[in-house]
Amino acid sequence: MEWNFELTTQQARELYARAARMNKTGSRLLKALGALVLGMALWIAAQAGQALLPGPGPFRPAADPVAGTVYAVIALGMAVVAVWVFLRARPEGMADATLLQMERQGRPTAGRWQVRLDENQLLVSCGGAQSAQDPSVIQKATPCPEGLILSLHNGARTMVMPAAAFESPEAMAAAAAEFQRCSALAKARLLQRQAGELADPADRPALPPCPPLPQGESQVFAVPVMLQKEEVFDAYLAANQALHLVGRRRIVLAWVLLVVASVELVFSAAIGEWSFALLMACFVLLALLRILSRSRACQKNALRQQLAGEQLQRLTTPGWVVLGQSGYTATSGALCSYRPYTRLNEVAQDERYLFLRFEGNMISLIPKRGFESPEQARAAFDFLRERLGQKSGR
Repeated sequence: MEWNFELTTQQARELYARAARMNKTGSRLLKALGALVLGMALWIAAQAGQALLPGPGPFRPAADPVAGTVYAVIALGMAVVAVWVFLRARPEGMADATLLQMERQGRPTAGRWQVRLDENQLLVSCGGAQSAQDPSVIQKATPCPEGLILSLHNGARTMVMPAAAFESPEAMAAAAAEFQRCSALAKARLLQRQAGELADPADRPALPPCPPLPQGESQVFAVPVMLQKEEVFDAYLAANQALHLVGRRRIVLAWVLLVVASVELVFSAAIGEWSFALLMACFVLLALLRILSRSRACQKNALRQQLAGEQLQRLTTPGWVVLGQSGYTATSGALCSYRPYTRLNEVAQDERYLFLRFEGNMISLIPKRGFESPEQARAAFDFLRERLGQKSGR
């Protein structure tokens, strides 16, 4: 089956808003954060009121307009932040945030799309890039009035197709059923291959021929990629760390929040302001959860879950990486993908691999053992850095 359609920004926004309504976890977390910020703003506003309008009696402190004004400004600022968080928690706000993140990562949203599906591959073309994946990456296909929502890679990625891409609601439902059928067949095929390899470890797919390049493209480096199962985890863990996927700015902000909230917690508990101390304890907990979620141990656990089962089978399928003058071609078995270097966001290396990060935090790694010599591996890394520099204007 094949679909050719034009996806507008408004259609994408409506579809991602629908996806946010179906998965409410992110919205609930944002609402909880907004409630915490609003509670803190109300407490600071109460302090501002006490400083500006002290009550009667000889034992009440005198008015302090300066402190009251400072408290009022801080409370107003936090109230604005709380309102922004609540607006962001709406399905439309979640959709806008998703589109903004995709734009920053260089992933296409609006434009001309081509989607082709059969029992052997899911081929997606948009903006000069072509991605061929095994249909087993399809987790769920959900039709809705706005279009079809595809959950890929165990929910880690979402792809949308507008209702205009289908002739009728019945055709959309049939397409969703076809996506599910091809996914089930591909998963069964991977399980069959896994069982065959367990019975006979030497029974692995052979390295396919080097792929042909797109018209007008010329080859610079061609490298066979044959990853062993026992090396996949360590290789992708090294890629996560080398390519800075943790988000250093957010971690720095989390540490700043942790230090400030901890100091305020201790001070508030010392003077008996238990309501404010409770709010600070909530912020300390949030900062700790954010920091721990990006710790090495949590990264390892998340990576093990991502590389379990079918994904491990897909990553160990022999293929090729061809670095051309204008773009990057990768194969996995009979699947072939092409991405121009304009989609390349970062390049790194260690002693054993070259790491590439494309739009949407898509990682590709190239074993250096596939090059003819260490000098050729260094030349390939310098070539990729040059292409990345041309993209960023350096």
